[in-house]
Amino acid sequence: MGIRADLPPVHDQLTGLPNRKLMADCCRREDERVGRDHTTYSILAIDADRFKLINDTYGHEVGDKVLIALADSFQQSIREGDYCARWGGEEFLALLVGADLSMAQVVADRLLQTVRGIQIECGSTTITPRVSIGVAEHTPDESYPDVYRRADAALLTAKQTGRDRYVVAGNTQDPQFGSQA
Repeated sequence: MGIRADLPPVHDQLTGLPNRKLMADCCRREDERVGRDHTTYSILAIDADRFKLINDTYGHEVGDKVLIALADSFQQSIREGDYCARWGGEEFLALLVGADLSMAQVVADRLLQTVRGIQIECGSTTITPRVSIGVAEHTPDESYPDVYRRADAALLTAKQTGRDRYVVAGNTQDPQFGSQA
């Protein structure tokens, strides 16, 4: 565990995932592609639940182990051709290429189930991290920052309504809930 010096500067040095800069480039390219091909994509805004408590209770080294385990589980959960990046701190972003809302929910549910299987031993304690997810599908009048803002708002709703779940961003004020524990 630790900083990975072998990675290019567009990857997060802890998790090995693409960093925010590389992911923003991928999202811009996806905006161009959907404009040409008249397809869609979805974004998952993902945040580790109660991560500050993990760091404060067990220390930053254990927090790093949690982030690495989460990143690995995200890579297992997304489809081939999708992207997952460390967006910042304990926040991650998944770009689901060509995925409509229905497929995005399948991926979000699979991601939650994979994360629920993580167990990190810390002395006599087992840490079982959880995440909350906001899901949003691109609409024809949006660019990725717009889709991200809707996914991020849905993520906030997931946090406020119990964590360890995903919430689907709608164009209305009535979010859809999924995979509640």
